[in-house]
Amino acid sequence: MMKTHTTDSPIHHFKQQLVQALLLEAGILFVISPTFIDEPSDINLFGGKVIILLIAMIIWNAAYRFGFDYYLWNNKKTLNKTLSYRLIYTVLFQVGVLVISTPIMFSIFDSSFWHVVTADLWFSLLVFSYSYITNFIYDRCL
Repeated sequence: MMKTHTTDSPIHHFKQQLVQALLLEAGILFVISPTFIDEPSDINLFGGKVIILLIAMIIWNAAYRFGFDYYLWNNKKTLNKTLSYRLIYTVLFQVGVLVISTPIMFSIFDSSFWHVVTADLWFSLLVFSYSYITNFIYDRCL
């Protein structure tokens, strides 16, 4: 059962959305990001830009999750996400990730357009899977 955090609706406070986003992004940093690092020197090369990307993703994640829950509560009077809502949530979230991450990925990689787009799509696919699972667990636990 989902816990109620306000007196008029069970939408999580934005602060809690931010905590969930931080946990998600920390997991991405330690689980998914290493797949894009070929050697230790890559960490220094990407360092600042990866931090910018992660901060942008934390803000996007928290804002999007809050907005999606707000929409569900106001239009469906529930926060229970069916499989179709979870897929819609995750796909739309990933579209936002692509819009935000693509320019940053271009600045990280000094490569061709298609190499960067391919890397960003693979990254997004990994994040899609990871975020679907972690958001499902988060919704069930809180």
